[in-house]
Amino acid sequence: MKKTVLRAAALLLLLCVGFAALFSCGPMETPDPDGENPEEIDYAAEVKLDMSADTLKQEVTVYNYVDGDTTHFTVPKTIEPSGVLKARYLAINTPESTGIIEEWGHAASVFTRGKLESADSIFVESDNGEWNHDSNGRMLVWVWYRPSGASEYRNLNIEILQNGLAIASNSANNRYGSVAMAAIAQAKALKYHIYSGAKDPDFYYGPAKLVTLKAVRTAPDRYVGKDVVFDAVIVRESSNTLYVEEYDEEDGIYYGITVYYGYNADPTLLSMFRLGNRIQFIGNVQYYEAGGTYQVAGLKYNARKPDESCAL
Repeated sequence: MKKTVLRAAALLLLLCVGFAALFSCGPMETPDPDGENPEEIDYAAEVKLDMSADTLKQEVTVYNYVDGDTTHFTVPKTIEPSGVLKARYLAINTPESTGIIEEWGHAASVFTRGKLESADSIFVESDNGEWNHDSNGRMLVWVWYRPSGASEYRNLNIEILQNGLAIASNSANNRYGSVAMAAIAQAKALKYHIYSGAKDPDFYYGPAKLVTLKAVRTAPDRYVGKDVVFDAVIVRESSNTLYVEEYDEEDGIYYGITVYYGYNADPTLLSMFRLGNRIQFIGNVQYYEAGGTYQVAGLKYNARKPDESCAL
């Protein structure tokens, strides 16, 4: 009888261990910020655009895209005499992508642009009963967009936060503060983008400074003698020299610079130099005394490390 009881106890123990392993040791799902996960809350849809609220609101269209947290909108001249509202998104601060480039800056810019480009309608909303500006003269707003075919608006500021593409910027002290803070907490918990600890696939991690051509042209003395990385389109070629340009959405102008590749350039580099090609250049910023201008020279190319090279 005693042996039967011991066998039954042992069998029960094995069953309990088996069930515990079955329910606790299975593969864990990794949340997907672009997909649907039952643990994920869509905070951008939890807040609603209340047209009866005492805030100021205006339907707008995009004038041009700047970066993840700044967009220029076309508005009536009663709101902005120029007809262009330079909007700075409330509660968020996305990584830089218009001067010095920061990790996830490009991703944030692409995300914002993608949402607005596909929208049927866009509204900007003030945080209180008046239009407020930051120290740079940009209007501080909430941006709402209605996706194509949808019936309700989504809050883009909060959507950027919940996707981990921005850090907090006075996020708690505004109209939608509690939801903004919850969106940030969720992005951290699910380790999205900025909070992932992973490398940004669009960011250059080499020794040179990743910049925009605008940054080099508007503050050249800051970069003289330093290696930089920037994207630009080849528009002219003559005497072992390229002239390259890049359009800046914020200013609405093209910035250009001379790129000198010399007489002994790597053949792989030469094969890339075609008019109209958009190339990532890696070189040294110099002041060309004879020409009285700034240029980029000393282009780098390493076939074994194309991510640290002047390449398409």
